[in-house]
Amino acid sequence: MGRTFLTWCSKGPESCDYGYEQGRERLEEGSPNDEPEVCTTIEEVGSTGVGSLTIAFIILVICGCCFLYKAVNSGAQKKYYLAACFIAVWASLADFAMLAGQGWTVTDGCRQFFYARYVDWIVTGPITAIWLGLIAGAETTDVVAAVAANVMWVATTYMASISVAQEVKWCWFLMSLGGLAGYVLSLVRIYKPAAEARSEGVAELYSKMVWLTVGCTVGYPLIWLFSEGFGNFSVSFEVSAQCLRVLALHFPRSLSSKLTSET
Repeated sequence: MGRTFLTWCSKGPESCDYGYEQGRERLEEGSPNDEPEVCTTIEEVGSTGVGSLTIAFIILVICGCCFLYKAVNSGAQKKYYLAACFIAVWASLADFAMLAGQGWTVTDGCRQFFYARYVDWIVTGPITAIWLGLIAGAETTDVVAAVAANVMWVATTYMASISVAQEVKWCWFLMSLGGLAGYVLSLVRIYKPAAEARSEGVAELYSKMVWLTVGCTVGYPLIWLFSEGFGNFSVSFEVSAQCLRVLALHFPRSLSSKLTSET
């Protein structure tokens, strides 16, 4: 795509020619700030992806209603159910936005990119970290560290997804792995001893929840790698895989019903 170079000709026409030649050479060589090429066609989500979003939206709404009902009819466990309810409802809003054709843009390679999913994760990720911290009885500083790591992971992955220059994209991706590693270590190495200190029942329940959560969480870099990274997966496959991952993340939250007898 062509560009217009504006040069301040303070030293006569020769300086203008020199500035133009410099700009033209820089454009031909390429730079991290190069703009993506104009897309004549865009790879968009197909019927499979739309179907997955529809099913996920319905299931998440039902989960949110169930968690809200349990919150209203529970005592000391109300905070766990309210957190689970908000996570399900917020995730369903992201799915609805994508179904409505909103919350997306076009990234390098003329591929449809749903940033609505990242609006979901930047909110539900920290709440999940807080929710697990409450169950484990972790200290406030440990919970803050887990939240910070989660936010770093989501933000850097988003930046990797919208980067045009390949070297910049992979730098962001490597940084996102650092945030993900910090988040996982917080859940496994820091939260877990706190849960074990509460009681054997809480420790056993937390162990089930955290490994299900970690298993679903670490699967995302693999999906990103072959979708936004290399572009091997279609947009529909990526959307469907993300829907399955988000739904699987809600299974550990359904175990909150056992907290009544454990805490």
